[in-house]
Amino acid sequence: MTATFAPPTPDRDSSGGFALTSWIRGQMQQFLAFVSLIVIVVFFSFASPNFLTAGNLTGILVASVTIGLLALGTTIVIITGGIDLSIGTAM
Repeated sequence: MTATFAPPTPDRDSSGGFALTSWIRGQMQQFLAFVSLIVIVVFFSFASPNFLTAGNLTGILVASVTIGLLALGTTIVIITGGIDLSIGTAM
């Protein structure tokens, strides 16, 4: 016996559009991530006087290039269908 379930529908207001609270919730998550980043940068700027120097920022960028290139390559493989991420093929 199989049962089918309909996906949940987003909240809608009386005019048929998406509810304002749903939109605010999505924007708040992005805003909080940005504010958290700013707080971390300010904290480490006060904790270490060498944090916001050109040498340190260059070192951070150089260290992240390898991971960035690997992520870019993996993204291209997934987009072109080289790796199937569907759950059905894993079972």
